[in-house]
Amino acid sequence: MDDTEHLGWFANYSADWLATKCFTSARTARRWRRAKRAPTLIVRWLTLVCDGVLGALCKDWEGWTLRDGKLYDPVGRWHTPATLTADHLRMQLNSALMIEVRHLRAELAAARSLTATLAARSFSSPAALGESTGLGSPFHRLVLHTAHAKNTTAPSAMAL
Repeated sequence: MDDTEHLGWFANYSADWLATKCFTSARTARRWRRAKRAPTLIVRWLTLVCDGVLGALCKDWEGWTLRDGKLYDPVGRWHTPATLTADHLRMQLNSALMIEVRHLRAELAAARSLTATLAARSFSSPAALGESTGLGSPFHRLVLHTAHAKNTTAPSAMAL
């Protein structure tokens, strides 16, 4: 099995340049230039080092390149280590906020359910309603008393 690839335009470079980039001897680099072939790993290494093409090493990175200290995605957006770290932190924050939103939605659903229960009940006195629903604080009693005095069926959701 032939584990070599055509050097392509890398064959135009000097043997010394190839040897330096590939960490090999000038003699080995001259042999590659004469044959216009080099081991596949060497050709991929040169593609990465010279062109920054990450797809040369792994097909999963096809379209990604390294240029001027930045990682470019296939769309053309650039990333640095700082932006990649910030993206990770942003995703963690987003996850925490989504959990908080879920909890708040559950609380809102419970409050709406309680409001519907209170609106459906016919009560004789604000104190009795406060005791039966657990809304026994002085504030809730005042709200319930005011609602009862105005002859309304239940306090508003905002009062709860």
